[in-house]
Amino acid sequence: MLQNISIVVSIFLLIKFSSSLAQSETRPSINAIACVKADKVIIRWSPTTPVSWQLCNQYGYTIEKYVIVKDGKAINKPAKQVLTSSPLKPKPLETWRNLVEKQKDKYASIAAQALYGKTFQLDEKNTNMIQMINKAKETENRFGFSMYAATQSAEVADMLGVRWVDQNLIKGEKYLYRIYTNAPNEKIDTGFVFVDPSQITPFTMPREIVAEFSDKMVKLRWNHEFFQDMYSGYFIERSTDKVTWEPRNKEPFLTVAEDGKMVKEATFIDTLPVNGKTYYYRIKGKNFFAELSEPSTIVEGEGKARLPVTPKITSVSQLDKDKLKIDFDFPVGFNSQVKEFR
Repeated sequence: MLQNISIVVSIFLLIKFSSSLAQSETRPSINAIACVKADKVIIRWSPTTPVSWQLCNQYGYTIEKYVIVKDGKAINKPAKQVLTSSPLKPKPLETWRNLVEKQKDKYASIAAQALYGKTFQLDEKNTNMIQMINKAKETENRFGFSMYAATQSAEVADMLGVRWVDQNLIKGEKYLYRIYTNAPNEKIDTGFVFVDPSQITPFTMPREIVAEFSDKMVKLRWNHEFFQDMYSGYFIERSTDKVTWEPRNKEPFLTVAEDGKMVKEATFIDTLPVNGKTYYYRIKGKNFFAELSEPSTIVEGEGKARLPVTPKITSVSQLDKDKLKIDFDFPVGFNSQVKEFR
């Protein structure tokens, strides 16, 4: 049996993934992005709606490749090369079970549950609006969790049928990849992605990291707007010696505004074991191809204890027309921790 999973993730990852692949569509489509390595091209795609996802799972995807530029010259009638011998579909349940039970892959567990977990059944004899709404939410959640898992694991993306690696690259050629579903009579727009294999995809580390230390706490801030189409999430690491690093989040961290829009600056708050000790932080980004970036520049600092006492005003008296005298008490034992009174 597949194990039951209890996990909290941001379904906004799904929305973010789709928006990073293409502009908003008026009807369902397949959105695609590419990552160029020195010796291969990786293609990732996603349907834009839960219903189109279900249809694509049922009928599969076909990938075509066209050489549109060769040695600097555009080809008028590029030949079609079908890369998939049969439509790409999610792997059968038994394949997922082997991965889940033998490798204990949590992202495979999430995807398998989204694909094959027990479904919500509508009672056709007593169908009501609440049941219909629940069914729609269930489908949306399954879609969101499966695409989330695909962004976290390349193997899971392969098994979901939403990833392809092309190693047949020829110097001087540029390609157009076409990804479409084989669902009959369904208007799901085709996905396209252009690739120049000579242009390696950059993978910039997170930057502009700022650390604000307080009483056993630190608030990290960094530029997120620049990376919102590059990263599916972040991993924050802490160290006391800049040699051994401890992860501060198990799942990818992503900042989402209340209105569902991306924010310009990401903020992560971490608690410190003690004050007065130097802690070092760095951040790694994880892209939509399940790859981690190099760590950011290191920021450092130490927590500072908050004064447990406050001044207490005991009296206020007027000395003359434009002068007041303010008397206040403050424990003498804390004077060494006070720079000034205001």
